[in-house]
Amino acid sequence: MKTFARLLAASALAMVATAAQAEDLTVWTISYSAESQVKALQTAAENFEKSHPGVNVEIVMRGVDEHKTALRVAAGSDRGPDVYMSWAGLGLGGEYVKAGLSKDITADYAKYGWNDRLTAPSLAFSKSYGSGQHGVPFRFSGEGLYYNKAMFEKAGITEEPKTYDELVEAAKKLKEAGIPAFTFGGSVNWHLMRLMDEILETTCGADVHDQLKSMKAD
Repeated sequence: MKTFARLLAASALAMVATAAQAEDLTVWTISYSAESQVKALQTAAENFEKSHPGVNVEIVMRGVDEHKTALRVAAGSDRGPDVYMSWAGLGLGGEYVKAGLSKDITADYAKYGWNDRLTAPSLAFSKSYGSGQHGVPFRFSGEGLYYNKAMFEKAGITEEPKTYDELVEAAKKLKEAGIPAFTFGGSVNWHLMRLMDEILETTCGADVHDQLKSMKAD
């Protein structure tokens, strides 16, 4: 039954009753550092097994890079998981949708009332891949900026920016004072990717942003 094209979702992880036809159900996801996240996933698996007698749920957790590699390798074979976690977006989980490796679960959204139960921003990701609905969002994260008051004072910034335009002006003042406007920790590029997302979305609007990501706009 391990046919990669039958996988559930490219933007999330969910256990759907329609996928539980076989005795073994394999779930691939990244290794979570928070105990509460691991416990929530394990509890979901246990509850699913109780409501579907005879089904055994195996959860395979890997580091981020290992998880991505495993999915890429599995995409070229018939030994992929039944359910997998991936990140939302046209260039992330959307690549699996575009390659035909994600199952359209529009019918499951209707059956389980997910369109009414989930938030509108998270639902937007499930509908952003061209046709149908792919993935069940299970985590939606925000991003915040921290600033150093002493650095702001040195650059002559007297008030905390409250709009995007004010943030840009503050960044210019920081640069003129010889202070980097933004710095990121970590050795990977996703920090800059997220910043670029925000800049595109804010300056171009959501529709044009999506068109740029899907190579439909210049």
